[in-house]
Amino acid sequence: DTTQFGGWLTKLGLKSGKWQRRYFVLTNVQLSYHTDLGGRMKGHIPTPCFRSVSAVNANDTVDRTACSTTMKKPIRDFAFKLYTELPDGPRTLVMIAETEQERNNWIRFIQRKISGNSPMSSNQHTVLEEEKQTAATNGKRKQTKHCRFIPRSDATERLNILRQPWFRRAATQQEVKEYLDGAEEGAFLIKDAPKSKLGSFDLNVQTGNGKIARLLIVKTHIDGKLCWGLRNAPVAFEHLLDFVFWYAQSKFSVNGVGEVLLNLSSCYKAEQLFRKRRGTISRPVVRPQNSKQQQRVMRQRKSISLDTVTEEEEHAVATKQQLPKQQQQQQ
Repeated sequence: DTTQFGGWLTKLGLKSGKWQRRYFVLTNVQLSYHTDLGGRMKGHIPTPCFRSVSAVNANDTVDRTACSTTMKKPIRDFAFKLYTELPDGPRTLVMIAETEQERNNWIRFIQRKISGNSPMSSNQHTVLEEEKQTAATNGKRKQTKHCRFIPRSDATERLNILRQPWFRRAATQQEVKEYLDGAEEGAFLIKDAPKSKLGSFDLNVQTGNGKIARLLIVKTHIDGKLCWGLRNAPVAFEHLLDFVFWYAQSKFSVNGVGEVLLNLSSCYKAEQLFRKRRGTISRPVVRPQNSKQQQRVMRQRKSISLDTVTEEEEHAVATKQQLPKQQQQQQ
């Protein structure tokens, strides 16, 4: 169940008629859509149920197999539809891509699943394999020209990468070895690359056979946007967290080893063992945000000038804030 293609699409809800932004993943067995990159799966359609796929013009109408109610907003540019036959009846999935090129790529990959002609590499995604075949005719490998840019997801706003056990920018190679030695397969650590490759990162992975593989996460630019990705990979990411989420679901190739999948659970176990061996305490925990009531109290306290308020008055204000609303109204 290896990822062939993935990306953000806006999907028409069957019952709600609303347009919902979802992250779609096409594998050998299904097309699934998620709340976020690496997020909860909201639904899926097995690939044997695919029947046809085609582009849709802006402002076109759809039948009840696509939307059983009135659409809240009309269809925009770069839309396409996938007609399927599920056990409970026909279903048409209407989706909107961000660009015409992305729409064409989705149609192309889905059409291959329908026709049964889906060349899939055991080492990399299909996009990369096509580039390798083209490069082979010239007698050399070259980096894919059509590397897809993955913008940062909502998860990067909620998570602090500096608090992740697998991110140690200043780690030495000796620390990397100690961290990953004896760890479970898929445990990994990301650190700064050597100064000669400023801005890039080293990805160190426990392959499960006693070998620690090291790959370079290259800093690059796509359409003027800074991003990072593996060499010759078909995708590059605006944020390293999304890089990790992606390769925790999609395998990548390591020379002399085969395919590897990042494992976050193995990382947390490796971190605990590393601390135990070194006798170090855990990393500082991000403090939870104050409750709304605490924030209101703090704002009101700041608005009171301590130069003009006595201790008794300040105490009275603080006491009043703790009283129930009914008692405040009685006063």
